[in-house]
Amino acid sequence: MIGSTLPEFLQGTGNCPSGKLLPNVSYFLMDNNLLVGKIPEWLVQLENLIQLGLDGNLLEGPIPVLLGSLQKLEYLNLSGNKLNGTLPESLGQLSELSELYLSSNKLTGMVTEAHFSKTTNLRNLDLSSNSINVDVNYNWTPPFQLYSVYMGSCPLGPSFPAWLKSQKEIAYLDLSNAGIIGFIPNWFWDISSNLADFNVSHNQLQGRLPNQVVPLVVNGFLDLSFNLFEGPVPLRKGNNLRGRIPPSLANCSFLEALDLGSNNLFGIIPASLGQLHRLRSLHLSDNNFGGDLPSSLRNLSNLETMDLGSIPASLGDLKGIAQEKKQNTYLMYGIFGSGYYEETLVVYTKDQRLEYTKTLSLVTSIDLSDNNFTGNLPNEITKLVGLVVLNLSRNHITGQIPQDMSNMHQLQSLDLSSNQLSGSIPSSISSLSFLGFLNLSNNNLLGAIPYTGQITTFDTPSFARNPGLCGPPLPVRCQGDNDPSNDFDEGENEYDGLIDKWFYLSVGLGFAAGILVPYFILANKRSWGSIKKYADVAYPTMAELLCMRWAMQLKYDPGFISGQLSELSYLDVSFNQLTGLVTEAHFPKLRMLTTLVTSSNSTIVNISSNWNPPFQLLQLNMGSCALGPSFPIWLKSQKKVTYLGLSDASILRGQLPNHVASFAEIESLDLSFNLFEGPIPLPTGNNLTGRILPSLANCYILEALDLVSNSLVGTIPGSLGELQKLRSLHLSDNYFWGNLPSSSRNVSNLKTMDLENNGFSDVIPPWFGEGFSHLRILNLRSNAFYGELPPDLSNLTS
Repeated sequence: MIGSTLPEFLQGTGNCPSGKLLPNVSYFLMDNNLLVGKIPEWLVQLENLIQLGLDGNLLEGPIPVLLGSLQKLEYLNLSGNKLNGTLPESLGQLSELSELYLSSNKLTGMVTEAHFSKTTNLRNLDLSSNSINVDVNYNWTPPFQLYSVYMGSCPLGPSFPAWLKSQKEIAYLDLSNAGIIGFIPNWFWDISSNLADFNVSHNQLQGRLPNQVVPLVVNGFLDLSFNLFEGPVPLRKGNNLRGRIPPSLANCSFLEALDLGSNNLFGIIPASLGQLHRLRSLHLSDNNFGGDLPSSLRNLSNLETMDLGSIPASLGDLKGIAQEKKQNTYLMYGIFGSGYYEETLVVYTKDQRLEYTKTLSLVTSIDLSDNNFTGNLPNEITKLVGLVVLNLSRNHITGQIPQDMSNMHQLQSLDLSSNQLSGSIPSSISSLSFLGFLNLSNNNLLGAIPYTGQITTFDTPSFARNPGLCGPPLPVRCQGDNDPSNDFDEGENEYDGLIDKWFYLSVGLGFAAGILVPYFILANKRSWGSIKKYADVAYPTMAELLCMRWAMQLKYDPGFISGQLSELSYLDVSFNQLTGLVTEAHFPKLRMLTTLVTSSNSTIVNISSNWNPPFQLLQLNMGSCALGPSFPIWLKSQKKVTYLGLSDASILRGQLPNHVASFAEIESLDLSFNLFEGPIPLPTGNNLTGRILPSLANCYILEALDLVSNSLVGTIPGSLGELQKLRSLHLSDNYFWGNLPSSSRNVSNLKTMDLENNGFSDVIPPWFGEGFSHLRILNLRSNAFYGELPPDLSNLTS
């Protein structure tokens, strides 16, 4: 990467034998460097120049008039600099020029017919994100036939550009935010047959859109948002569309997302929508559709998100849910274990708000609650055997609960409350052994509750406000409960109760034996061979023994076991109800330990400040354990740690020590929900202030960086580009400003970028789409970005 002015870089080239400066140079391409200063006049001496590319630098000043003398020039790209002044008319003399890119500069003034007088070969023109005012005669016929035209954020209005009438070969046209008012002329639709990319968003265009607009999105991109269009054509929301969905929409065979929400559309949903086999998201909410949903929707086998008005029987044909999930796939970055950064999803289930991270891929959920769904609950829904969460509460669903609910044997949460369901509760629900939440309240169900199996684990609120229900757990007796004929049943129930008592007693004794036998072996100071021999028989691994040992709330000298296991490398006792102290005595001989996970317990870590651990951890997670009052000093000795999780260690406070930045191998760092302060840039939930330190680049193996919801300020340091393994970047809800440093394009493995709610103010860099080819999630909301979206964003195919 070159970071000087052009004259300094080429100093000494004047000694060429010909006496001329680089006489044979045909291609002069120095794009995407850090060149500063003005474009030098000596460039006009490169008489044989065919391509000149200086885009993506820091050049300033005017465009030299003498560039118009480079008669062989076919390609000129000066975009993404800080060039100012007006566009020289001399460029209109470049008769061989086929590509002219001047976007994202600070150019001003007028562009007239004189700027294009001899450009007969011009095919691609990009003047976007400047303050250039195009002022050509209404009857002007350009000498060229353009393939792509990008004039977004250039003042073109108030009328639709009439000179486009002669352009029969345009495939890419961007006139967004151009101050155009009124109607799109009819002649435009006659020349639009080749259009693959059409953007006229953020203007004041109005009127009805013809049928010819639909094919524009078959193989490309169409953006008519933030205008005043009306009528029956189904386009993007934010307009005031009326009428019906035309069947011809099925021609858009590559469509993956269709959002017609918040309009005034009516009529039935056309069956032809079932031909959109690539559709993954369908939203029709807040309209006036009527009738039934077509059964052809069952053909949408890739559908993942659906917001509709009634529940069709074909819902059972959603192939993505009608299969059981494999238990070995995870939505995370990094390797399985403690060293990863997880994506999260909030699901409302079991009457609570749950945040799924590591187990996100195991959750298959349908939540259609709080809508106006009507009709019966189709029996076909029981085909969704992979469903984990089903929430249809607060609708107007009628009919009976399907009898084949037992097919949905992975169901963990079922909420059908506040509907108009009738009939009896099917006994098949009692066989759903994973069901942990059930709510059938506020319906018209009747008859005896089938109080057997899994249903016995639910209390009165699950069945309340169903006037016709009776039997336990409700206080309402069913008719005939006091009949003597039921004595036999009561006797049988007593017998069953006796069996239950013996069953639970035997389980309790077995569990006690499993705990106490190894303890008595240890208490009698038997040899390690005896312990290992027993462990090999009773438990698959010693780790399992340790987990059960810790489950006794650290009684019976827990350090005696854990501290002496000199071969132990992996210890995970997370998500229990452990209490008590954890001290150095728990680790005296654990020289082989590389993974320690004690998170989500109530233990108190009380370790001396001068303790030197016998191990070198790779992964440490003590989240939700009390560690304080300050950052653990003993961590300074852990030079190889790749994952460090100290989230919600509630008494951690103060500034972070400098050695945190010396964790050179760190890949994921989570210190959220503590009381840290000061300038060190670390993760969310604190009240960090100051700037991002350039020394953060020392963590060159870092894969995830989350600084969300702090008070960090300033620009993003260029050293961020040295984090070439970074895959997830979250900087939202801070006070960053300026632009993205050009070095950030080096972070080519980035999959998630979240910059929401800051003060970034610049155009989106033209290299953005190419530099982040692996990007899956991009959030730039609530900033001050301006100008057009770079065409290269189409490269974000991931």
